[in-house]
Amino acid sequence: HGRFERFVLGYVCVFGCHLYVRLAFYRSVLDVGVALVLEFEREELVGDVVHYSAEIRVGDGPFDVIGIHRVVKETRPYRPIRARESMFMVHGSSGLFDNYLRYASSLAQSPAVVFAESDVDVWGIDLGWSLVPPGEEDLSFFESWGLDRDLRDLEIALSVARLTRLFTGNGWRKMD
Repeated sequence: HGRFERFVLGYVCVFGCHLYVRLAFYRSVLDVGVALVLEFEREELVGDVVHYSAEIRVGDGPFDVIGIHRVVKETRPYRPIRARESMFMVHGSSGLFDNYLRYASSLAQSPAVVFAESDVDVWGIDLGWSLVPPGEEDLSFFESWGLDRDLRDLEIALSVARLTRLFTGNGWRKMD
């Protein structure tokens, strides 16, 4: 079952990205032709709480990538619980969601883990600028980046989260 469940979860994520990008294209919200899942990982955190993470290509440039994270309880590997409550976090640090996740003195005290242990489906984002490698010397591409791009990336990530929740039986409710 493990491989099949991983395939289905990956398919849902990819399908959600493609569906959103296609819908947004027709609404003229985005000018992105393809969204691809570049990496997908699952990590056991505390008890039955796990961390899913994916990097998703959101444009044609070499750094047009965002990270999407999910911290949630599972009933078994690759089978998240159905959670009525959900939240989407955009951390205020200059780092990655993973840094926020591990900021507490122990994973059990991490706010994302505490919420997940209370049956809240926790999602988060690594904005594109946070994924640019520290050693990158040519930063001229940043000239066209700004708040509009961050908002577009956030819209993509929220839509992927909501579509994933919809297709895995959690409904289409707004996220806190």
